[in-house]
Amino acid sequence: MIAYFMQGGGYEIDGNIAPGIVRLMDYPDTFLIDTTAINEIENKELIVEIYPNPATEKITIETNESIHAVKVSNVLGEIILNKNYVSNESKVEINIDAIPQGIYFLRVKMKDEWCVRKFVKQ
Repeated sequence: MIAYFMQGGGYEIDGNIAPGIVRLMDYPDTFLIDTTAINEIENKELIVEIYPNPATEKITIETNESIHAVKVSNVLGEIILNKNYVSNESKVEINIDAIPQGIYFLRVKMKDEWCVRKFVKQ
């Protein structure tokens, strides 16, 4: 049995409902979603590099294909930034100065596929 702990006590977990999703036994209508367990199939031909990582003001995304869209989400899965690109650029810079410090997931769309990378905002 796994325990989920938060301030004020612990709660028992009623097993996995689906990969990355569990139900709290004391609260049957409450689910925990593990957004760090992203299991997207990676196309080994698509290369995505982000730098610097960790970053403070901006990140550079460099790929071997044209970038069509970029999404940044926090660990709760909330979309923080969403940009579409119509040019054939394979290198873009994104200003992250306004977002709070923390761990974020960067999703980059190339061709018809999304690649996911994690970065840290300091």
